[in-house]
Amino acid sequence: MSTGKKILRWLAIFIAVLVIVISVAGIYGGWRLHSIATTVTTKTFSVIDTGVGVAEAGVNRVDTLVKDGRTEVQQAEETINTVGANLQENSPVLTALSTRLQTRLSPTVENIRQALAPVRDALTTVSNVVSITSSIPGMEQRAPRLARLDQAFNEMEQTAADVRQLDDTLRASVVEGKNQLTQEAVGTLTGITTRVDTRLAEAEAAVDEVQSDIDAFQVEMDETESRLLLYYNLGLVAIVLLMLWLVYSQVVVIRYQWSQLHSGGSTAIEAAPSPEPVAAPPVVAVAESAPAPEVPQENLPREE
Repeated sequence: MSTGKKILRWLAIFIAVLVIVISVAGIYGGWRLHSIATTVTTKTFSVIDTGVGVAEAGVNRVDTLVKDGRTEVQQAEETINTVGANLQENSPVLTALSTRLQTRLSPTVENIRQALAPVRDALTTVSNVVSITSSIPGMEQRAPRLARLDQAFNEMEQTAADVRQLDDTLRASVVEGKNQLTQEAVGTLTGITTRVDTRLAEAEAAVDEVQSDIDAFQVEMDETESRLLLYYNLGLVAIVLLMLWLVYSQVVVIRYQWSQLHSGGSTAIEAAPSPEPVAAPPVVAVAESAPAPEVPQENLPREE
């Protein structure tokens, strides 16, 4: 084998070894990339799940508080209407109602406002994370809407002011145990209770809407996370199989080139066996015919 051919075969072996090393590194790199992508995805969705969990717990608490507040307001309005029919004997009832508003309705409205704050913060965090992930192709998502929740939160301050006005009006109607309530004041009080109940009803509708959005969003996020993890696993399997195929193919190349180096570089060609000499057919001896016996002349017939 010529020197040039030997160099080419050694170069082919070197390239094959290099491809094997790169393939093994590719398997390790694919595994590391899979691990990093899985960790980042899991942590990202964990942040979203935490925010959604906080928001859902807050929404449930707000829903309970709103229902309690509406019950208190409706009972207060019913009491005021009942007292308005008999203004001369309503002082004890109004005193009890004022005390109840101070101890139950006012704290309930304030608790609603306080409970809405972490819900808004949690959903804002979720919305920010979703905005970042939505920039990735195929990851477009929609976070739970905050507009109605913001509106309900902002209206809670006015609702608290209405409750304070309701309480102040009731306490002003009871001076030293004497009845000072008039029909005009009854109309004012019922107007305030109706306004408070309307705002609480709007807050309840907003909370129900946010709850529906959170449920749908949670299902969508679970499906997206499962789909991404599946893609990561399939990608890792594809990379490993491709690298293993490259390793196998280069091993075949190395074995072939190595065998060529040791065999002199040329494929042995088996010489065709020389044909065996064909045996001559056996000579058949031809028997010579015996000469006819001579007849004595005297025995020959004479010619006349």
